[in-house]
Amino acid sequence: MRAAWMAIVLLALPASVRSQESPPGELLDGIVAVVGEEPVTRSELSEMLVFQGRLLKARKDAGMSAEEADREFHKLQEETLRHLVDNRLILLAAKADGMSVTDEVRRRIEKLKASFSGDVKRLEKYLSAQGFVSLADYERQMGEEMLRQRMVFAQVRPRAEISEREAQAAFEERFLGKRAEALECSGAVVSQYALEQVWFPLPEDAGPERVLAAYGQAYSCYLRIARGEFGGAEAPDRCAGEVTPQFGDLGEVDETKTFERSFQDAFDELRKTPGAQSSAPFLHKDGVRILRITGTREECIDDPEEVAQLRDTLKARLEEEKFEKVLEWWLDELRGKFRVELKPL
Repeated sequence: MRAAWMAIVLLALPASVRSQESPPGELLDGIVAVVGEEPVTRSELSEMLVFQGRLLKARKDAGMSAEEADREFHKLQEETLRHLVDNRLILLAAKADGMSVTDEVRRRIEKLKASFSGDVKRLEKYLSAQGFVSLADYERQMGEEMLRQRMVFAQVRPRAEISEREAQAAFEERFLGKRAEALECSGAVVSQYALEQVWFPLPEDAGPERVLAAYGQAYSCYLRIARGEFGGAEAPDRCAGEVTPQFGDLGEVDETKTFERSFQDAFDELRKTPGAQSSAPFLHKDGVRILRITGTREECIDDPEEVAQLRDTLKARLEEEKFEKVLEWWLDELRGKFRVELKPL
């Protein structure tokens, strides 16, 4: 499941990408939303859409229909605008509550300056490479991000806790009951998924053009796998291109397994989508990946320690799920408290 608070707090593209991307063509700026008394401009929305828009274009060039690409773009516009509005709402709420991160920001800035031994030109070059116009720009963006994070956790975390009673009830519903009875299992039953991946590796310093090329290559490969033309193990030969794909058998993975965020989102979406076998390509820290589920089975876990660990894992996942729900409830409250006016896109 997507962590909504991460999407809100960390919505901006990686700075190294932002610094190398600019919206194509000339834009006539305008207001697409008003939050409180602050406008959200079309250029702000466009800046946030640039890289995702280019990823969508790569999918279209690789074989996505024009109609589907158009639907995806409008959906992306709406979701991005909502995130921008929610970011502004969180900042307004933090300021209304008198929350401040000024001292912490100042300490971090001083620490950053010290790491460059007072060499202002080298510091400015470093920040420019990260996509910041100046030290003041970096300070402002860091301060806003820290303020949003602190406000979200202060308002949402206390209301997102799961009690032991709630965790036990959810555990019994998901892993005991009829599932356990069907296998004559005295412990807990979990689903095991045979998982494999096709990986299009990229170096850490890969620029936007190289990332987009790898993504387009991966999407073309994904469409062919989804059509049943070949299996994942054949992808290194059948999907060769600018990037050399690699195949990996990840073995069996149980339904409670926790991965890093983008990998987790793809795995959760894949196993919850009826009839789906392959995930669409997704960007991960070291490249582009496609996941495939090649089989599933139910397994009985009767070791008391493993059952207790399973219950603890479930509780952590439930708290994450509840955090996202509480966050959305709180944002709904903020939309009613502060002025939010959306303009036609």
